[in-house]
Amino acid sequence: MVEPSKWPLVGSVAALITACGSIWFMHGGPWYLMAAGFVIMFYTFFGWWKDVIAESLARKYHTDVVSHGLRV
Repeated sequence: MVEPSKWPLVGSVAALITACGSIWFMHGGPWYLMAAGFVIMFYTFFGWWKDVIAESLARKYHTDVVSHGLRV
């Protein structure tokens, strides 16, 4: 069984920061909060896929059924 991941929580926080920063930017605020949200979101994407690849290759957690589901 795969361990619980921190990435859904990190991604949710990134989405919230991006949304709040975008709204603030559209109302004349600075751009840095929106940019920080995007940076955290890209960090989440790369980190999450790094974990998926590690689970597949190094830890052999992915069975044939799981591998097929990831390809579909």
